Amino acid sequence: MSSISSIHQIPSFVMATDTGRTLSQATIDKLLALGIDPNSVQTEAQAQILIAQAEAAKNQNNNPGQEEGGKQQEKHKAELIQQNIFNTMDMISLSNKLILGI
Repeated sequence: MSSISSIHQIPSFVMATDTGRTLSQATIDKLLALGIDPNSVQTEAQAQILIAQAEAAKNQNNNPGQEEGGKQQEKHKAELIQQNIFNTMDMISLSNKLILGI
């Protein structure tokens, strides 16, 4: 029968938290680098999901090309709306002239 004293070394790549959860050292490092407390995660799978979400959010925030494209699209929409307003005003003006016989 083996006892606890027969365990010489626990691998350094595994960390057991107070509640018995285990996370790899690589996962712990990633969580810490992203500003996430490793103790807030129950399982390795949850940690991987949080890491993926945080990295996706980080990549989205660091992609100014997408943001600039979105701004250009909004500007284009505003220009189209403005042009439609001017066209409508011209049609109303033309209609009024025809009605009044000017």
